[in-house]
This record gives sequence, C-alpha cells and structure tokens, in this order.
Amino acid sequence: MKAGDFNDQSWSSEAEQAIDPLMQEAINWLSKLSDGQADEATLTAHQNWLAISAEHELAYSEAVRMWGNLAHLNLLQQHQKKTVKLTRRRFGQLALFAVLGGGAAFSFMKVNDYDYVTAAGEVRLIVLPDGSQIQMAGETAVSVQFTPEMRQITLHYGEAYFTVARHALQFVVEAAEARITALGTQFNVRLLKEQVIVMVTEHMVRVDYARHSATIIEGEKLHYAANIINLPEKADSETELAWRSGKLIFLSRPFSEVLQELNRWSPERLRLLDGRLANRPVTLIVNISDIGDIVPQLLQALPISTHYVPFLGTMIYSS
Repeated sequence: MKAGDFNDQSWSSEAEQAIDPLMQEAINWLSKLSDGQADEATLTAHQNWLAISAEHELAYSEAVRMWGNLAHLNLLQQHQKKTVKLTRRRFGQLALFAVLGGGAAFSFMKVNDYDYVTAAGEVRLIVLPDGSQIQMAGETAVSVQFTPEMRQITLHYGEAYFTVARHALQFVVEAAEARITALGTQFNVRLLKEQVIVMVTEHMVRVDYARHSATIIEGEKLHYAANIINLPEKADSETELAWRSGKLIFLSRPFSEVLQELNRWSPERLRLLDGRLANRPVTLIVNISDIGDIVPQLLQALPISTHYVPFLGTMIYSS
C-alpha cells in the first residue's frame, strides 16, 4: 500500500484489537450521537451505559475531549483545502489513533507560552545573559528566569544539555517537580513521559525530589519518577548524548522509548498501536539528517507493519 493511502477496511480491525474495549465503546457511542439524529431509544441506551460505572463516564468524557480536538483538525483540513471529511466513521478511526497514540495526537495544538521551543528535528543553542549555554534537542521547551536569588531554568518537555558559567548565584533546573542544582558543571536532562534522566559530564549536580536528595558526579546518571530517586549508575555519554553530534543511538532500548525519542526528531509522527511491541528491545543507529527515512529502517529491523494516515502520521503494529 502506498504511503498516504487511507483505506478504511484494510487494517482498522487489526488496530482496534489493541485498544481498551471500554474506550472503544465510548468512541462508538459518541460516533452515534455526534450528528444529533439519535432517537429516544438510543439516548436512553446511552444514559444506561453511562450509569454502569464511573469508569464508563470517564471514558466517555475522554472521547468528548478528543471530539473537540478532531473538530479543530477538521477545520484545519478545510482551511488547507483537503478533501478529507470528518464523518462519524472517520471520527471513530481518528479517535482510535489518538487513544493509541497516548492522547498526544494533536501536538500542533500545544499551548506555546515558553521562552524557547524547538521543533521536531531542530537543535538550538541558547546563550544566557551570564554566559551559560543551553543546547536544546528536538521538540524541547524551556523557560528562563533570573532572580536576585538564583538562575532558574524550567524544562517543560524534551531534552537539554547545560553548560553552566561560574557565578555567585545558584543555577537550578526544574523538571517534573524536581530541582537539579548545578555545582559548577555540564549536565544533560531528559524529560520522558514516565521519568527524568539526569546525566553529568563534568563536576557534579544535586537532585532534590519528593523529599529525597542525591548527588551525581561526572560520568554518572540517575533516573527519578513516581516520588523515587534511583541510585546513580555509570553513564554512557557517547551513546546517550549522540544527538549532539547528529546521531541517535539506541542499545537494547524498549521500542516505546525509542519511538518517543524518534518523535522528537522525525517530521512525521510515529504511533505504536500494538502494546505487545512496547517493551521489545531495539538496537538502532540513526543519522538525524536521514530521519525522514526512519520508517524503512524500522521495517527492516523489526517484525512490524506500518500505515500512513494524513495529519496523524505513521501507525505501527505487529506484522
């Protein structure tokens, strides 16, 4: 099948097998009710379905939220004179993709109120007033605030490498409710969905998180998440910071994490539809300059199939 083809029947049943059944029911209900033509019996049946449990109400609320996003998407398509119409069936399919994509299918709708933002595939160097530098990886956002007490940086999402200039004021990076205090140093912070990884390449930093503190020295890294700081461990900076020299290197990394990082560099979104593939270890070396060819590279390395959907990206599922 050619990239860009959108065949309603060719693969949707395979994708739907991977979605939570309750969410699928919620999407089906909203599809039925979205055109305002439902009869009294349908409305009553819908109310009875909602009353089954709080989980049913929550699933339906999430489907309604996605409907607002998809309606916005339809307006965008019309503005760009695309011929794709947001029918009830198409809503069900697109909502399915949004759920399986972790609810982030519409990244273009992010509220941009940050000081510095990079797009997917972009690397940007920020020089701060004190001479410190922030090298931002693709799809990263930071805010900067200098006060009489400290130099404060907030990493909202993504990854950044910090080179800290000597100064009387503390240099503090906030990421996912933690404070990372530089102690005359160079270090990297990667904010993933589930955790934050801090790596030190020069001197040391202190991490304060959820009433815990840890010090990381040069050549070490640590993870923190869910109110727990893991013990520092040896870091492979050449591999994990390869993006700074134009490469992405993954050594036995879970496929879901690999896709999350690739999406910071790829012009097209990559969306995993099959949870069975999420923890599959993947070893891969990618030239960032060739990131546009990542789908053929994934097809060659893994037992997967892909399907391109306009505006949503490439869907990935088991072959």
